[in-house]
Amino acid sequence: MKKMFLNKTKDFILVLTLIFFFAILFLYFDNRKKIINCIEANKKYEEQNSFLFNHISKYFSIQNLENEKINFYNISGGKIKLKKVVVEAKIILKYPEKSCDCFDNILNSIKKLQKTIRDKIIIIVPKNKFRYYYILFSDFELNDVIIIGAEENLKISDLDNGIIPYFFILDENLTCKNFFLPISNHNEILDLYLQYALNNYFTLNKSNT
Repeated sequence: MKKMFLNKTKDFILVLTLIFFFAILFLYFDNRKKIINCIEANKKYEEQNSFLFNHISKYFSIQNLENEKINFYNISGGKIKLKKVVVEAKIILKYPEKSCDCFDNILNSIKKLQKTIRDKIIIIVPKNKFRYYYILFSDFELNDVIIIGAEENLKISDLDNGIIPYFFILDENLTCKNFFLPISNHNEILDLYLQYALNNYFTLNKSNT
């Protein structure tokens, strides 16, 4: 009887040892996987940051909109004084004259931002296409974003020669900086640019980010 008890005790200890061994093994590989994933995520983040800063370019552009005799308009055609609209830095999305409505990814990236953050954005569209774009933006629930019309063929940057809407920062002195041209199939880079702009040019309530 005593021998049987000892055998059972040995078996029990062996089972516990095996369970402990496999538990340690599982934790090792699980933690190793997490560490590898963390390293890969950090590497991807660094690559995206590098990619982003290589594309925040110093394109040829008007340096300061206040120094230029440029007229801007509301949807009714009334003139707007830009200085009264831009009392603090804004993220500007500018649609070139030849642009089209085929850049849904850009509007979707803005739509993802919470409403308390979207008031930091102004969209500039050609005056003669104001109502068309107003309806388009309404489809993306961007009614709370400020939209203003610009004179025909207004070129703030040489990016206006293309068809892709582009971003830049307009500070409270109406100085243009950090131009960014969204890249097809790289929505994550656009999201990173918007987050970069929010982090560097705005003081945001943590609960709104």
